[in-house]
Amino acid sequence: MLSPSCCNMNADLLYECPDLIDTIVFNSSNIWKSNSNGDLVTDGVVFAFTQGLYLPVSIAGTQLSPTTYNTLPQTEYSCPHFEDTAYSSDCLLYNFTSADFSSLLARQLLGASYFNFIDEVLPSWLTLTTRAQSLTESSAFTFEHYSTFIVPGENFNRIESCQDLDLIQNTIYSVISLKTMIVAEVVQNLYHYTPNEKETVCVAVDMCSGEDPPVYITLPPSSEEFMKSISQIQMLVNDGWEMTFEESMLSRGNIRINDTEIPSGYWNGVNFVDSISLLPQFDIRLKITALRKFMDSDVFWTILNVTGYVYYQPQTLPNEAEGMINGSIYLSLNMSFNGVPGKMILTAESNPALFSIMKDSNNIMMKLDYSTGDNDQFFSKIFHCMDRACPLDVFIQLTQRRNISFISIQSSEIALLIGSYTFPRKVLKHTISIDSRSSDDPLLSKAPLQISSNLSAGSQLVLNSFVSLKQPAVGLAISVVYQKNGSFTSKLAKVSFSMLNTVITTPVEISSNSGLKFSTFNADVFSMYKVQ
Repeated sequence: MLSPSCCNMNADLLYECPDLIDTIVFNSSNIWKSNSNGDLVTDGVVFAFTQGLYLPVSIAGTQLSPTTYNTLPQTEYSCPHFEDTAYSSDCLLYNFTSADFSSLLARQLLGASYFNFIDEVLPSWLTLTTRAQSLTESSAFTFEHYSTFIVPGENFNRIESCQDLDLIQNTIYSVISLKTMIVAEVVQNLYHYTPNEKETVCVAVDMCSGEDPPVYITLPPSSEEFMKSISQIQMLVNDGWEMTFEESMLSRGNIRINDTEIPSGYWNGVNFVDSISLLPQFDIRLKITALRKFMDSDVFWTILNVTGYVYYQPQTLPNEAEGMINGSIYLSLNMSFNGVPGKMILTAESNPALFSIMKDSNNIMMKLDYSTGDNDQFFSKIFHCMDRACPLDVFIQLTQRRNISFISIQSSEIALLIGSYTFPRKVLKHTISIDSRSSDDPLLSKAPLQISSNLSAGSQLVLNSFVSLKQPAVGLAISVVYQKNGSFTSKLAKVSFSMLNTVITTPVEISSNSGLKFSTFNADVFSMYKVQ
């Protein structure tokens, strides 16, 4: 492996990062000279150094041009940091001959050394190395095999093989592009990938991001089978996920996310949990497109489509989510009630989703907007959305085999329709359950769709001048169950009927078979009502 040498540029010969806090220092195995253009030139093996991280730049010298980020002088410097003659001579002896360069090229040590040095900033569970095929005298070596760059972010797209990386501009990157075999060791399992003849892998390290800088790696189309062979991803593919990959970002628990984009809390099927307690420090970010069809039964099936960034941390605390999805989310909930199709379309473009898929309790927590599907003939008759899209909190519980166990949706932004009666939004908070689990209650075990509603604290729903819905001290204000054949039964736990100075409070039942029924007496009082 190549090692940093002892010809450091003095304190005036630095590349300054745009934030003016960090600097990038270069050292070489040979002296530095300034040419007529003001560029600084050396013929040795060159490394760049910042924040404790060394990265190789060249095995045959380099030429550094003045930019707005450095202050290169117009004079010659020869290892000014080492005044001891013997030590300085040893340093200068690290000046390769043409035969040495040929040997280094044949062994492709620059790429191997680059991966060796970035290992200290990669996640602890991941090691990347190269395994190059030795070049012979008849081999044609070109810069396509590997090339290195030190480049400002705004000029990054000039490197053709790196154009797919989503990088910030206000920084400086160390870059290597290579065609050699990459070996990934993931939790002691080895995986090999070699780009095809027309592809190049680009690796970029942010030199100005402080300690533990992120490492960006392109994932060319030919890397798809390599990615899917990794056991954790292979398991998801075997579950039925279709995936394509574009790029990855790796760091040792230091991938930053914008906290202002994270909602304050997520619905876990029972209550809301504070986001801070759910979020770990992420090790990896993948730019992907992923699709899975969950074919749970002939009554209920689901399609989940994700496009964007997936953040992941395989080593989490019990209460933390393993991952986060930040991008476009499309969730289609499809149900069939006695041949009548129902389709809920739930989408998100900016609200991140949280998930765990490798734990005993696997789940997905999302904040989505609801609209009905084009061919829906069921949900539009139950849920009315006053705006183009109604916000919902969605929780999906997965089995240990990562199939859907049940879905819980909560919202106060939808109006609930029960038969011909409408209960407006805002006053009632609804929990919608789609459950594939068996139940001890024979009625519920045949009910794929259940709705539970409660009044907001201190409010009541005035149905008309005589009738109002109240929140009971215990239990639900409204409960609705829909059977597989499309029939429904609804219970209103506490309805007050006032007439002639008399108030009668009674439960009410509404069903598709018998209409409206009061426990005390029958009456049709659900007309011309309003919310108090």
